[in-house]
Amino acid sequence: MAWRNLWRQPRRTVLSSLTIAFTSAFLIFMPSMQNGSYDAMIENTLRLYDGYAEIQRPGYHDDPEIRTSITDSQAVVTELEALPGLQAITTRAISYALLASEQRSFGAQIVGVEPASEPAVSTVASNIHEGRFLQGEASAEVVLGETLARNLRLSVGDRVTLLGMGRDGSLAADSLTVVGVFATGINAMDRLVAEIPLGRFQETFSMPDQVHTIVLSGASLPRFQPSLPAIRAIAEKHQLTMQDWKQLKPGLWQGILLDISTASLIYVAMIIVVTFSLLNSLLMSVLERTREFGMLIALGMRPGAIGRMVWLETVMLLLLGLSVGIALGYGLSQYYAEVGIYFGESQELFSQFGLPGAMYPKVNAFTLLAGPGAIAVCVILAGAYPILRIRRLEPVAAMGAV
Repeated sequence: MAWRNLWRQPRRTVLSSLTIAFTSAFLIFMPSMQNGSYDAMIENTLRLYDGYAEIQRPGYHDDPEIRTSITDSQAVVTELEALPGLQAITTRAISYALLASEQRSFGAQIVGVEPASEPAVSTVASNIHEGRFLQGEASAEVVLGETLARNLRLSVGDRVTLLGMGRDGSLAADSLTVVGVFATGINAMDRLVAEIPLGRFQETFSMPDQVHTIVLSGASLPRFQPSLPAIRAIAEKHQLTMQDWKQLKPGLWQGILLDISTASLIYVAMIIVVTFSLLNSLLMSVLERTREFGMLIALGMRPGAIGRMVWLETVMLLLLGLSVGIALGYGLSQYYAEVGIYFGESQELFSQFGLPGAMYPKVNAFTLLAGPGAIAVCVILAGAYPILRIRRLEPVAAMGAV
């Protein structure tokens, strides 16, 4: 009877089902898009330079002082290499110095890196568009960010002078050859960073066998996360601290949370609108059939049984719309997960936020079921109101209703 009653007004039933279907599809596709964009943003940002986690001396992250260095990094690295989930480990030393060419001078962040292992953690080496990456553990070479090289008016093969302060307070001075220029698309990095071999850094800044950070990476962030407790335990064993990606990039994490909060308000508003729209349809259905319900009650049918029949109509309508919506949303998300959504000329703008030029939605159990589940709960709860109205019907008054 409930199924038959649904099709007494086929236009209303179809429109109500389509409302549920399109809203459900939207609530699957958009969170999947967000999920994919967050993963791409996190992966691209962390692989650019920071890695998935870093081990440092306590206090270094908040105050990167050159004297706050790790003296037994090789022992820590040896223990870390035995952990599963770690794809690459490298060490770095970092300081600030003045770089001077024949015409200009600019302040820069000097990063001492291991030429052999750094490319497995950072994409700087793959972003070199002029020259090559560093070679040799102590060679007098430097690679510059594109904007920094332009400001200094330097190109590959030119010499640059480095002036800074060593760990022991001595003068750190060196003459280096520019062997490469990289362009990451992140203006702050291209304008500020210069990389030199770690051995050369340690010699220039009077830091023999000392580093500031041990950078860790993995095949992917989800595969890397289970190793975090073991990494933290090794760090604490050596009186060091571990910084995960949320601590390394707090702005990125806060931006993601803000975007989730904003999008959630939009999704909640959509669910409320759909719920009230369907509640209106249910009330119209009940009002149109008031005389019918009055006659059924007069013939001995209990109001509770009528209410259950109306509630079953609501559930059937809901299942019809949700099944179409889930199929549509899942199919659309999976299709674009394969082919991607390209943004064309906006690629340069997206690169400033660590995003690729194409987006790939990522469907999981939460994005597939959260939106439709919220719609189902709200509609079922809203369907209780017409049932309460039916329970209060008086047979004589109901049969006289127009």
